[in-house]
Amino acid sequence: MDALADVLNVTRISGSVLAHVRAHEPWGLDVTLESGAAFHAVTAGSVWLEVEGQPPRRLMPGDVVLLPTTGLRHLLLSAPNVAARRYAADLKAELAADAGDLVIPGPGSPARFLCAGFSYDHELAHPLLSLLPPVLHVSPADEGPETPLQSTLRLVMGELSRHQIGSQAAIERLIEVLFVHVIRSWLATSGDSTPPSW
Repeated sequence: MDALADVLNVTRISGSVLAHVRAHEPWGLDVTLESGAAFHAVTAGSVWLEVEGQPPRRLMPGDVVLLPTTGLRHLLLSAPNVAARRYAADLKAELAADAGDLVIPGPGSPARFLCAGFSYDHELAHPLLSLLPPVLHVSPADEGPETPLQSTLRLVMGELSRHQIGSQAAIERLIEVLFVHVIRSWLATSGDSTPPSW
């Protein structure tokens, strides 16, 4: 694990929340981050993730996914084959609520999920990120609900709901911690707890 820790220490990862989404079926988002990695965490309901070349994944509460490849297009959907709108500044402005959440109205069942992005030093991060799969999926169904990853996720959601002084700074630091916990958890649950050698 020392090699992994060394790489994470020098990649200068910084994270930020893109949106806290409250959506009612039917809905779909077409997401491409121009730089850095994408992160999504489901806190209520279910979300389908579709990435080209990968089987669709149904994400349940507590599930988190990290997409480490820069510019990887992916769909977040209420159900497979639902029409998706491109996630961009105009859509975010259209759907933004007073509390800062992104609200997608609809007649169906609700879902809540967090979208975040990570930026990093591409040259330094390459040895780690190039050896990761396109999608890192970590679920409490595999590792249990009481883990550092799940605890950190609860802290993030708590800060998002409070809107107190310093919440934004706290959220950004916690998002960075989530990045490390996702990789740790994925290594532990993927059947290979030995970090790759560079």
